[in-house]
Amino acid sequence: MSKLDTIFKKCFSDESCFKNTFVTKDINRAVSLNDSNKSYLNAIIISGKKTGSTSMYASFKKLGKNTTRLTCYDLTYAIKDDETRKYVIQFNSDEFLKYCSKNCHHDDNILVVSSIRDPIDETISEFFWNIKAYVPGEYDEIENKYIDNIQELINIFNQNIMNNLILSINHWPIYEDDISNHEANMFDKEKKYYLEKIGNIYYLILRFDNIKKWNSIIRAIPKFEEFNMSRVNIDDEKSYSELHRVFRENYTMPSNIINDIYNKCSESINFYFTSDEIDEMKIKWTIKGSSAKKNCINIYWERHPDSVQNFGDALGPYIVEKLTNLEPIYTKKTSKKEYLVTVGDIASDIPKNGTIWGSGFINCNEIPGSGKIIGVRGKLTQDIFKKKGIDSKVIGDPTLLLPLIFKPGTIKKYEVAIFPDISEMNVITSDKFSCYIIYPDRNIEDIIIELLSCKFVVSSSLYGIIVCNAYNIPVVPVKFTDRLTGDEFRFIDYYSSININPIDGIIRYNLELFDGHILNIIEQLKDYSKKFIPTVENIKTLEKLLLDSFPFDIKT
Repeated sequence: MSKLDTIFKKCFSDESCFKNTFVTKDINRAVSLNDSNKSYLNAIIISGKKTGSTSMYASFKKLGKNTTRLTCYDLTYAIKDDETRKYVIQFNSDEFLKYCSKNCHHDDNILVVSSIRDPIDETISEFFWNIKAYVPGEYDEIENKYIDNIQELINIFNQNIMNNLILSINHWPIYEDDISNHEANMFDKEKKYYLEKIGNIYYLILRFDNIKKWNSIIRAIPKFEEFNMSRVNIDDEKSYSELHRVFRENYTMPSNIINDIYNKCSESINFYFTSDEIDEMKIKWTIKGSSAKKNCINIYWERHPDSVQNFGDALGPYIVEKLTNLEPIYTKKTSKKEYLVTVGDIASDIPKNGTIWGSGFINCNEIPGSGKIIGVRGKLTQDIFKKKGIDSKVIGDPTLLLPLIFKPGTIKKYEVAIFPDISEMNVITSDKFSCYIIYPDRNIEDIIIELLSCKFVVSSSLYGIIVCNAYNIPVVPVKFTDRLTGDEFRFIDYYSSININPIDGIIRYNLELFDGHILNIIEQLKDYSKKFIPTVENIKTLEKLLLDSFPFDIKT
């Protein structure tokens, strides 16, 4: 029996922890329920709920990988669809392996991936994912009802959900008798993943708390080098995000119950987590107001529709977290709590409990609110506030601080790259251009590393331009379409902060006429870009102004 067969036998046999889970009598039917694409598979995701599988699935599909997902559910409440229910019986590992053999290319790499999450954390996320099943009303109505009465919602959670927690933990795949002690210890608790290659099949187990590293882990697998983790179905980007956060801040359990949960599931938990990590989990859920819950900062930032992470929007919380070592908590603009407003075109209509540090307006028609102003992005935003009688002496975009907090060593690999604005991302594709393309929906640090690997960048993304200026990467501003919001106001606003007046404006290309061979005009672009180069002195001056005006203690 192969090691892979052993793995699946242990994961899915009648004696295993997966007994009574959603799998299927007919593996082909299971796939058709999850994915209508009947081509050969490149990736198979086996997961519980709320462990990152939706984002992973979208990421593999975006990469062009034929992917299917088998989800393990607790049958007591999860499966409502009669059509699906017909096919719910115990999973058969022999059938799964036959399916892999029949439906996967033997000369191509196949990735079978699972993910694991702190059981209590996963259970809370699962509750909010399905909250309408327990609490009537729309998300806004539920939030308004319980945001100031969180204990009532906690009682509902305990009554309806906690009985399923042990079952949730027991869904985790573990390596038992058939595998040697050496193999059982191969899950790397320091790196937080397990990777095994058997033939052309790669079997990967990931930890959800290490999701920021999933890109680099999966990219190390041949044929998956261009993998990029999308943000889909993310809790902190849902309509109930504020209520979800308050719930987590206040949820506790008696220590005897916590110890009972972790002791009963010690074999599974000890396989994936260190003893120190397990102790931290216990503290997190037993001590109200523990340091793990206090070390956070409320921030408002723009969130893109469909939970797609946009590079520019994500920079604000990233920079603040790096400066303070505090966890950024997304806070709605309408929240009554005090919060920080930073990188982005988000200075409009901020209420008095908001504090602006480095934000800008998207156009000249934006309306200032009553929030506190520490600093703004540029002189155009500064002038709009002045008309309301509010003077901001500090200008500068906090993105310019990135080289102080992230200093990767990078080798130049590309002569030229295009970095499109997120609104132009779908029309700037590799089949239309003859150079490297960096997309703005990737991880922040990955994007910075990719920009640093380029000798010259053509960018329609404002924050691609600012990052290039910060790291002294030659860049030229370009508009490929009319999709960019705010016309050129936001670009001119930024350039005013570094004392550059783009008199000739931003280059405009007509994609219908553009032949895609950008290398043919690279010298003209480089020559034009010289009009947009800031001096080192300007950048250093803005760095000092931004750091001196930052409203929190800097730990970096």
